[in-house]
Amino acid sequence: MLQGYDYTTIVTRSTNYNRTIMSTVSHYLGLFQFGSGPQLESVEQAEKSLPPFNLTFDPRPLGLDALPLAFQPIPVQTMLENDDEVLDTYSACPEYGRYSSSHPDTEDQKNISKIFEPNVDKVAEIYNLDRSKLTVGTLSSLYDILIADYYANNQSKIPFGSPLFLNITYSEESNFAFIFRDWYQIQVTMTPFLNELIDRIDGKFDGRYPNMKWYTYSAHDTNLYNLLVAFNITDWRCLMERVFKPQTCPGGPIYSSIFLFEVYQDTDTKKKYIKMIYNDKVYSLCGCLLYTSPSPRDS
Repeated sequence: MLQGYDYTTIVTRSTNYNRTIMSTVSHYLGLFQFGSGPQLESVEQAEKSLPPFNLTFDPRPLGLDALPLAFQPIPVQTMLENDDEVLDTYSACPEYGRYSSSHPDTEDQKNISKIFEPNVDKVAEIYNLDRSKLTVGTLSSLYDILIADYYANNQSKIPFGSPLFLNITYSEESNFAFIFRDWYQIQVTMTPFLNELIDRIDGKFDGRYPNMKWYTYSAHDTNLYNLLVAFNITDWRCLMERVFKPQTCPGGPIYSSIFLFEVYQDTDTKKKYIKMIYNDKVYSLCGCLLYTSPSPRDS
């Protein structure tokens, strides 16, 4: 699909965090591997391979690669949190804060918290922490630390995959699911992103963005939770049932999760299709697992 980098075919946006910007760089290194970057036409003139300093060596042995290993850099657009209404609605939209603060925890949330209270006791004991300063919400923060330790090969007092680790995972999932517990919250947090997504798709079909092939948004697990709930792929009820028995709905976003919207058009009938994929599994826009793939001749 992408034969090489072209600024008219690729747009990349990230939240203003080092980790999401680094994820973007890693993502594009998979698409444009070393050796795919630009090359110089000639190295006969030193200023074409290096800044015009007074060189004490012959630059020609450096070859034609513009950068070492023929690396292809990709520009990443970011915005300050309070200005990013598309990817950081929680910070940029005052209505979200007002609504959340005026709607206290529901009885369901309180009951779920009681289920996880024993896990808070265990965490306080393992890490020798003051139990009075810990809440079920603390488990959500601990989950990120445990995941980071696992992928960094650090020893953890709570082994990856252990029963306590799984309960901390379920607590983290339910915490995020309750953030998006009603449709008004979903509308407030998702409308800016979905408006932009629809504009990108419509623009591809109506000719406003004829060359565009790839839009990338690098954000957070909260953004993915938003999408999962908005498209009825999961909700807090299903996530909580996962605590007690296997469920068909996916859990919370795992490390390096991805949500894809692929756009197709039948070359004969001109009929348009949208394919929604979450972590290699295809979902329909109605939130069920039924999807009729476009024919092989679609492009």
